[in-house]
Amino acid sequence: MFDLEYTNSWAICIGINDYRNHPKLITAVNDATEISKILMHSFKFPEKNVFILTDSLGTKENILKQFHSLINLTEPNDRVILFFAGHGDTLVGHKGEIGFLIP
Repeated sequence: MFDLEYTNSWAICIGINDYRNHPKLITAVNDATEISKILMHSFKFPEKNVFILTDSLGTKENILKQFHSLINLTEPNDRVILFFAGHGDTLVGHKGEIGFLIP
């Protein structure tokens, strides 16, 4: 086993309970909030580097905007974690099943 040294740590934590076109969830927002706390307290992620998008902020546009913002913030030896709690689905395509998140 080897130790990895990271220059910096970043996280995007997404939790969506309130959906318009899918059943509402109960714990997704709490899950994203708790994961963000664990990353900051147990894994020493800087608070300014942990982005939390919940419910109405968890749109496709906001998720992509936040993800793309990391391009200018991260360095080669940084770690990035994306956590998503919400609905997902699969479709069958010509190459098999494809899974996707539903923001």
